Amino acid sequence: MATVGIEAESDESTQAAAWRLLEASDSLGISQVESVGFRMLLRRAHDLAELQSQHGQALRSVEDLAQLLALWKPGVYSKEREEAYFDARFAARERPSYPHPAMAAVLDKTSGQVLYADQLVELVKLLGFDHAWAERFSSGDRRWSRGRPRRHGTRDP
Repeated sequence: MATVGIEAESDESTQAAAWRLLEASDSLGISQVESVGFRMLLRRAHDLAELQSQHGQALRSVEDLAQLLALWKPGVYSKEREEAYFDARFAARERPSYPHPAMAAVLDKTSGQVLYADQLVELVKLLGFDHAWAERFSSGDRRWSRGRPRRHGTRDP
């Protein structure tokens, strides 16, 4: 069976136009970003970026879109989280401060906010726990409670 491929030339102006369409919440028909609530979130991000002299560019990369998607995901979304993220990303005048400098490597890309499960895993690992325990912790798996949590480099008796 033959396959047909479509090759699209993608230049910077085309990419910029696509990001502007998303920011303008013109995303009907695009899976994951077409709900009314998510379009309102995109619009709010655009308006805040415009207010903060970021030339109205809330979305400059796939990472920026991924952060909004992570903020919006079911079970995690709350108005308080949205406010904290937007305040940190668009209103903050300085870098966030952390209780320990090692946290910066994990949290700086998301303006000091925990948006991804991987970030929680990395933060738990900074406390000295092994990766497997940190994964179970981040997913809310309560099976770990049957045994003691292990610090990295230790073994169960």
